[in-house]
This record gives sequence, C-alpha cells and structure tokens, in this order.
Amino acid sequence: TDLMIHNPNPIGITLAGFSYSMEIEGTPIIAGDQSEGVAIEPFGDSPVRLPVDIGFADLIDTYQVARDKDEVGYRIDLAFRFELPVLGIVSIPISHDGVLPVLRVPTLKVARLSMDSIKLSGADLQLTLQVSNPNAFAATLPALDYRFDVQGQSWVSGAIVDPISVPAKGQGEVTIPFSLSFLSFGRTLRDLLLGDDAINYQLAGSVTVDLDLDLISPRVIPFGFEGDIPLVR
Repeated sequence: TDLMIHNPNPIGITLAGFSYSMEIEGTPIIAGDQSEGVAIEPFGDSPVRLPVDIGFADLIDTYQVARDKDEVGYRIDLAFRFELPVLGIVSIPISHDGVLPVLRVPTLKVARLSMDSIKLSGADLQLTLQVSNPNAFAATLPALDYRFDVQGQSWVSGAIVDPISVPAKGQGEVTIPFSLSFLSFGRTLRDLLLGDDAINYQLAGSVTVDLDLDLISPRVIPFGFEGDIPLVR
C-alpha cells in the first residue's frame, strides 16, 4: 500500500523510518518497523510504501468472531520518524480507522459430468465445475489448475487461464470438454460409461483467488475432494 506524504516546506526533508501496526476488531494482525530512509521533496508529495500484505489465513482466523457479519472494523497506527535540521529525529503519530469486508474462501465442486457422444473408438464428455462465492463482493479467479480422476485413472487435467468472474454471493460455472479413448482405458471404461452406477471421482488442484481489494493480495488456494456423481447422457 502506498502512502503520500505532503511537504509544504521550501526545503526537502528525510523520512528516517516508521513503525506500523494493524488490528481488526481489536485483535492485532500485523506490526513492523521500516528503517529505510525516503527523501521527501519540497513543496510536493512523495510516495512511501507501507509493507502491509494480509493473507486469507490471517483474516479468516480473525473473522471467526464476526462470521455473521459482512464487514468488520480495523485500525492502523503509524509513527513516522522525520530527520529535521537542528531538531534531529522527530516522531509524528498517525492513526486511521475504517472497515474491511469479511472474507470467506470461495468453494469449488463438481456440478455435472455429461457425455456428449459415444462411438467405437471412445467418448466425448464435459466436466462442469461450479464456483460459489459467499462474499458480499465479486471475486475473480485468474487461474485454475485441476486433475479429475476416476477409479485411480486420470480422465482429464490441465489449467484454465481465462479469468473466471463470480458475482457477490453468487455462482459461476466452468465447462471442461475432453475425450477418452477405449483403446487407452479398455473395456472397463465403456462399461462404466454405459452403466447405471454413479461415478466415483477425485478432483484436486489449486485456484488463484483475486478479491480486488486494497491490502489483500491474490492467493493460491489448493483443493482436493472426492464424491459420487451420475453421468448425464
């Protein structure tokens, strides 16, 4: 996060360093001290980088006390140390209060497995994944890596690099078309596709979640689960 410091004086000054801390709903989250000097130009504004990077885990742990809320209060305390002529090092405290949205991790599940066609050589199928966003703001998934296994065999794997947009407290779907060869998988695959039993699967991978919020950087979240799903013909 960048802060702008305005210097109304005709001479430049030096920011010798600063300390910072942040709390959410009264619970400390981060704290630190920056000792790298920054030159502040006269009669102008100079940016100062505040190294605040909050992860999902930090916020989710803190928000257990606010799980029924859509936002919580936060406070940032800063103490800037300026090196001034004659006076030497002078510390100036600054505080800021605000609100942050409560973060909940989007969930992923297999919505449908459907067969488009079957022929002597193999079958064409579609795997549909559903993303649910429980947050009160939209979320973007810039990347998704996946592996879909059935009975210990990999049916389809790959990566989706087109961003997936999911509305606030809404859902989005991703459809993955793929083909299976009977020559590679044998008669067992054909019997499975033509049978009436639900198909037991394992889905694993990772998804990048970007909430497009200040102070919160994108995070890569691994996932892995299994279940049974009927084959839609």
